[in-house]
Amino acid sequence: MLRCYGDGCPLKTDCYRYTQPSPGRDAFVRSPFDPKSQSCEHFYSNEPSEALLRSSAYYLYVCEGKPEGQALRHWQEAYLSLCRSTGKLKGN
Repeated sequence: MLRCYGDGCPLKTDCYRYTQPSPGRDAFVRSPFDPKSQSCEHFYSNEPSEALLRSSAYYLYVCEGKPEGQALRHWQEAYLSLCRSTGKLKGN
């Protein structure tokens, strides 16, 4: 997958091609963002899908012994973990 430098692109913080660390990966020669249409045909969202969030939260729930009343916490932990893995969020 080509890396995007995000030059002039308002979508870059939500795009995997911009946020994912990628040393040595080839990049677009110029930004694929089209300012006229305000879109990018190469946009690849770094926002986790609901299905992936659901399965990750369920995994946390099972790993913790299926505790009652922790669904929101599991969902939030899954979301943060998935966002970190795509570069959407930085840090621990």
